[in-house]
Amino acid sequence: MSTTTYSSHFLTHPLAAILSIQPESLRVPRDEPEPEIESPETQQDAAQHDEQESDTATKKYAAKDSSDGILSAYLNEIGRHALLTPEQEVTLFKRLTILRKRRNALAKQLKAQGHTTDELRGLDANETTGRLRQFALLREEVESIRRHIIRANLRLVVAIAKKHQKRGLSLLDLIQEGSIGLMKAVGKFDYKRGVRFAAYAGWWIQQSIGLGVASNARTVRIPAYLLEWQRKLRQMREESNDELGIDEMAARLGISEDQVRR
Repeated sequence: MSTTTYSSHFLTHPLAAILSIQPESLRVPRDEPEPEIESPETQQDAAQHDEQESDTATKKYAAKDSSDGILSAYLNEIGRHALLTPEQEVTLFKRLTILRKRRNALAKQLKAQGHTTDELRGLDANETTGRLRQFALLREEVESIRRHIIRANLRLVVAIAKKHQKRGLSLLDLIQEGSIGLMKAVGKFDYKRGVRFAAYAGWWIQQSIGLGVASNARTVRIPAYLLEWQRKLRQMREESNDELGIDEMAARLGISEDQVRR
């Protein structure tokens, strides 16, 4: 088995943390909407296109940015991980769902016995016994499957990040922001809907990159919910043939007239 040698700069760069995939500490804010799910046929076509484009983008940028050690090492590394087939996705997400339910149920029981969240989070399966060891093994298997899914889809992040260049962030930063969206998508995806994960994850990746650009490219940071309102208002004006009043726009968006004026 071959090993990959990284420079000290890459090992300390945030992109290296994406490859190691930290435990499930991300939580999706309640005000983030679920992406609208189109028909399975449309989603399947989109997923296939995104996967092909992500593979092409990885190879292209790995060659183009060979002078950039960090980006080149990262792209070469994610290119080692094969894309998942539809059958593999379903198998992995089924297993992940079952293991998460078992882990959460056991965690609830252990907390009732006096164990804290921090204690459970720091458990080592090799240093514990009984139910604590069982919990640690469940947590490790959940993280292993989650890491597998994320690594297999990192090329999709590169493909989408490439489309957002020249918006104030470097490609490296865009990849970091998009990877956060990918991690959120893994936690939210429901395989029972019958759509490809890449199609579903693309929405979360786009959202995360958009918020990252908005947050980092402005001198004064504008809250994400205000940016979302602005986007919806622009879209409403573009799609409407008639001039809409403030009261009508507020009613359609479900917000107050004062919020529309802002």
